[in-house]
Amino acid sequence: MVRCAKPPAVLAKVVMIRLERSALLMKSANFMFDMINDVDAYPQYMQGCEAAEVISADHASMTARLKVRKAGLSHSFTTRNELLRPSQIKLELVEGPFSRFSGQWSILELNDNACKVALLLEFAINKRLAVKPLEALFKSVGDELVDAVCRRAGSLSDSEVYAPVSTGNPKGPEL
Repeated sequence: MVRCAKPPAVLAKVVMIRLERSALLMKSANFMFDMINDVDAYPQYMQGCEAAEVISADHASMTARLKVRKAGLSHSFTTRNELLRPSQIKLELVEGPFSRFSGQWSILELNDNACKVALLLEFAINKRLAVKPLEALFKSVGDELVDAVCRRAGSLSDSEVYAPVSTGNPKGPEL
């Protein structure tokens, strides 16, 4: 007689969301790297970003928390960002409503005053939460990121040297 073990519980399928966006900008790669890395300024120009806090930072990495809100939903998440000046910022989840999350900003220098900026985000929402509304929230915020960066870069003159904006609060805003 052959005995079969009980079949494992069927797990709900995890749906990975993958967002890829890019843009060509008439700004230097260093300028764009600094602007993207200025997390404290995100609430000033990114729709849906309610608050930002840099928890720790040095020349090679940054840990930051963002609070995003759209259509009545609000969530915070924290990432550890590996800074590879001026070409990449790699995002790794520390804490948040995701069961999986990774991301990367890529900045390809085309010449001294032009670059291609690309964002890749991959995530899945923690199954214990309201999956569909959160997917819609983070898709919307992800879609907005590159557009917001383009608008911000376009609002600054070509002769301006980018200087990161400070919140004035060394601990960052309360989340």
